[in-house]
Amino acid sequence: METVYAIFMNNLELDENGEVLNAKYAEHRAAQYIKQWCIKEYIAEPTFEGSEELELY
Repeated sequence: METVYAIFMNNLELDENGEVLNAKYAEHRAAQYIKQWCIKEYIAEPTFEGSEELELY
């Protein structure tokens, strides 16, 4: 779950007023990670290999 949270938060973009600009995209990327974990044949595009998306700051 920590990795899913990191992917979601690292993809989330906010405008200057703090309004979320791309919640669906961030949700989609997190879901791709879960799907990739559950279905071994599934490969997310773009891949998560070497990605900063996985880092929780």
